[in-house]
Amino acid sequence: MGVIFSVLCQLFDMNKLYGIYNKVKEGLRHPEECRRAEEAQRLAEEDARVAMEESHVALQAKAEAERRLREGIQPVIIPTAAELEDAKHKFGYQEGLHHFAVVGIAGSGKSSLINALRGLRNGEAGAAVTGITATTVQFARFPDPDPAEHPFVWYDIPGAGTLNAPDWLYFHNQGLFVFDAFVVLVDNRFTKTDIAILRNARLFKIPCFIVRSKADVHIRNIMDDRGCEIDDEEDGAGVEDREKFEEQCRDFFVKETRQNVQQNLRDADLPEQCVYIVSKTEMLSVIKGNASLTNSKKAKKFIDEYELWPAESAREQTQAALKAIAELERQRREGFQPVIMPTSAELEVAKRRIGYQDGFYHFAVAGMAGSGKSSMVNALRGLRNNQKGAAATGITETTLHISRLPDPNPGRPFVWYDIPGAGTLQIEDWQYFHKQGLYVFDALIVLIDNRFTTTDIAILRNARLFKIPCYIVRSKADIHIRNIMHDSGYESDDEEYDFGDLEKLEEQARDFFITKTRENVQQSLRDAGLPEQRIYIVSKSEMLSVIKGNVPPVNSKKAKKFIDEEEFLSASEEDADRRRGGGAAAR
Repeated sequence: MGVIFSVLCQLFDMNKLYGIYNKVKEGLRHPEECRRAEEAQRLAEEDARVAMEESHVALQAKAEAERRLREGIQPVIIPTAAELEDAKHKFGYQEGLHHFAVVGIAGSGKSSLINALRGLRNGEAGAAVTGITATTVQFARFPDPDPAEHPFVWYDIPGAGTLNAPDWLYFHNQGLFVFDAFVVLVDNRFTKTDIAILRNARLFKIPCFIVRSKADVHIRNIMDDRGCEIDDEEDGAGVEDREKFEEQCRDFFVKETRQNVQQNLRDADLPEQCVYIVSKTEMLSVIKGNASLTNSKKAKKFIDEYELWPAESAREQTQAALKAIAELERQRREGFQPVIMPTSAELEVAKRRIGYQDGFYHFAVAGMAGSGKSSMVNALRGLRNNQKGAAATGITETTLHISRLPDPNPGRPFVWYDIPGAGTLQIEDWQYFHKQGLYVFDALIVLIDNRFTTTDIAILRNARLFKIPCYIVRSKADIHIRNIMHDSGYESDDEEYDFGDLEKLEEQARDFFITKTRENVQQSLRDAGLPEQRIYIVSKSEMLSVIKGNVPPVNSKKAKKFIDEEEFLSASEEDADRRRGGGAAAR
């Protein structure tokens, strides 16, 4: 080695060769260290590769989670064994008793039906609380008054769709998996919440009864829409004609309801099953044993009340809830609902889609399915339901696409839009504002029915974001006032009721309804962090009279039926006139 080095020194630079020689000699001296260095480098490169792959997977998972969030995909959540035991403890589950949960969308009449099933009227001692606001904000447990004959415990479960109960988490958050049987109470429409309950009930093998409540109220509304004023004694209709007309409306309601429920079940890939159509008054008569089928007139008011009551046979069908199943998917457990801003392209597409025209003022009437949007649009355009050119109304979700309805009065440059309702199978709930393109309208009318819902809050919040005037309107005031009178003991068929007492009762019911409605809306706005604003309480019949200029004298009996109809019309027209630059709108 030394000889070779000497020769090289004669040929090359001495210092450079000396450095090379030392490196070579050092490498020959520590071959193990070189091997370890190479191995460390290889491991580092492998770690970098794995980290890169994990980062890629994480990015894909994030993208998938964001996609699911945007599309509103709602995961199935299976409770753990600990959650199952906690739910049993929470609800006071007792062996030997049969536990019925009455569930459904807020405002469907759960509390009233539970009272009837327990043989109690609303307002009686021990009855579940009912009211205008979302009175059931926590579950209520009601043992049957006759446990020896009926070893049942009834549970009034908070309604989905309100500020207090997130919609898609309803089944799991309420612990419904612990019950022996469900009564799924549907009101105006078959909603996604109803479908979620039915699907989860099948998963847990829990008997489930679909019940359509308030049959008497819906039949009366159909009669009213078809021109029969229940309280009108001057129409000259004979008793027999009225009874025949009522029977026709009842048959129509029953047929449409059964068809609607079965279609919704098919759309959700669930097997067909019976829907029980009932009224709380007739249900109470069956429970108390006061129902007689020998009286032909009263017997016609009963539909499925007798068939529903043997639901106690569900006890024999009940199987123990699934235990110790691994918990699946916890994504979106908090129900986060993102704000979606439209692009410029989406804004232009939305304008073309609704036929937006400069020079006109575009009103969108929006809200939950079944809140009476189509009927209100008809009244605001000076039309009755079923009149030529009127928006379609009905038992099923008749508004499946946006309907553009120009005002028939050329002096009113308004275009009215009947927007499909949120909360149905056709409309994603939390994406309602964006998917319906509500950001493109000149003004919004948020029509609320039984409850102030999260959809209403979402519309109001987005309207503020887009600086769009928004009117909160409570519809069906006449129906709600009549229901309060009914709960107070008034029977519309009772001919012995004193006329003076009836007027006083109606006035008290109206004042109670107005006060509670205004308080409920303002509290809901505060809870949502939104500023207080005016709530307009109206009825479609009185609104139609205002539009047509048929307002009665101030001190007349009929004038008492009007609440905020004139104020709403004046406010909306003045705002429209101001925003359009002073172009007067004639009624």
